[in-house]
Amino acid sequence: MKFAKEIEHLNGCVPTDTPFINLFLDTRSTDMGRRNCDVFLEANYSFLHCEFLVNGGDIDSFIKSWKMVNDILNNVMPDGTEGLTLMLRLDPEYDFIFINHFPFPLDNKIIVDGTPQICYLLELLNQKTII
Repeated sequence: MKFAKEIEHLNGCVPTDTPFINLFLDTRSTDMGRRNCDVFLEANYSFLHCEFLVNGGDIDSFIKSWKMVNDILNNVMPDGTEGLTLMLRLDPEYDFIFINHFPFPLDNKIIVDGTPQICYLLELLNQKTII
């Protein structure tokens, strides 16, 4: 799918009560052999959990979303990926998952909101070439 189509797809998301988890992650390995994103997500688990609940999500959707994030990070990472954007909303009515791999690292960032964070994705497009 071309990038313009992906943005159009993100822009067309139907609002629901379940918020989006928007992750921008540095997937490079640290000196200790772990990925930067794994260290970041572990350190920010409580923040992510609280933000998800405050923004209207429920425990079941959060647990399902956290499992999906870990599955994606452990199973869907092509060679050469140093950065990853992941926007997901696992809702009983309308699941949505958007993944984009980058050949350069991203600043680790978590945004929990009712919409996918398209503006950050567009900033990345302006800065670098996307895989």
